[in-house]
Amino acid sequence: MVTYNSADVVGPSLRALRAGAVGIDLVRVVVVDNSSRDDTVDVARRALPEVEVVQMGENRGYAAAINGAGLKHGDHDAVVVLNPDTEVGPGSLRVLAEALEGPGVGFSCQRCVAGTAR
Repeated sequence: MVTYNSADVVGPSLRALRAGAVGIDLVRVVVVDNSSRDDTVDVARRALPEVEVVQMGENRGYAAAINGAGLKHGDHDAVVVLNPDTEVGPGSLRVLAEALEGPGVGFSCQRCVAGTAR
């Protein structure tokens, strides 16, 4: 998850991950912060104490944060990229992971439904 001045939305997003990950092994949660001026990092750590926060030191933008920091953390079977205002629904990450098991599948995504956390 890439953040920049996201204190007002990052907490609910991170808290939703526990229910969203039911049925899968959620190994690591990384928040890459693009030098927020608010308390985004503190809110993230309170919302999900096991979160790993990577502070970029400057705002390098969304893609640089994902590629330069977020994807470098560990060995992964799959990576979920979320915006800080996204709240995944219960069990939804399992559905995304199962979709990746098909032959030749390298990408899966959810349908975004405004205001429904699905």
